[in-house]
Amino acid sequence: MTNKPILRRSMLFVPGLRDDRYDKAAATGADMICVDLEDSVAPAMKAEARAKALPYFTRQPATPVRRMMRINSPRSEDGLRDMHALLDAEALPDGIVLPKIESADEAQWVAGLLGPKKPDLDIIAVVESVKGINRLDEIAHSTPFVKAVSLGSADLVAETNSDMGWDALLYARSKVVYAAAGAGIDALDGVWLDIPDIDGAREEARKLKTMGFAGRAAIHPAQVAPIHDAYTPTKAEVERAQKIVDAFETNTSGILQVDGIMVDYPVVVAARRLLAMVG
Repeated sequence: MTNKPILRRSMLFVPGLRDDRYDKAAATGADMICVDLEDSVAPAMKAEARAKALPYFTRQPATPVRRMMRINSPRSEDGLRDMHALLDAEALPDGIVLPKIESADEAQWVAGLLGPKKPDLDIIAVVESVKGINRLDEIAHSTPFVKAVSLGSADLVAETNSDMGWDALLYARSKVVYAAAGAGIDALDGVWLDIPDIDGAREEARKLKTMGFAGRAAIHPAQVAPIHDAYTPTKAEVERAQKIVDAFETNTSGILQVDGIMVDYPVVVAARRLLAMVG
């Protein structure tokens, strides 16, 4: 049995300026929270958000959770200021969410600066442009610090003059999944914008799971539970996976069937992965 993987089913954003919400976000049960210095912070307030966010990572959270920080694009002045502040910080977050990435160089630059300070740092690379989509493979393979690639849909649909519908985003999402799988890392999707539509959030998360996504971002605590509903294996799925693994490990005939269905080795690998997820 492999070690239990890090779960990235949900990543709940919290505005960097709202330090009063950090612990509340951590208590939602999200696998990750992301203190945001980018889109939720007006340009004139970036320095204040930085000053509020960085001390949070010097103390242990009341609720165990992976704590991320979304910086501004390293191609921007605010992104450079974020990186300078991180280099001077007493402690770093568990990971950096790197927005609007368009080349492997950006991930390598961030990893090269912050990696020596925190060798177990995670980078989630977010592609939000046509250029980023076209370079997904090189971004996913850019550095071992990149543990996931994610799709930022809003900027992408603005550039392509499309919409946020399922069909319009299918190609970009498929590219994210294939690039992540090729690099052996997680594929993540962006946020569900219709906050009151919890059923819609759950249904789309289920569809994303069938595509190969490991999780998605959230912008409201109410979205965490439906995302987990979609990405957490059911009791029946766990029982079937265990049956497949048990049958494989005791099989001597070379031909394996479980409940009358032929099972080959890739199915066994998937079953083991599911069991590792639930511990």
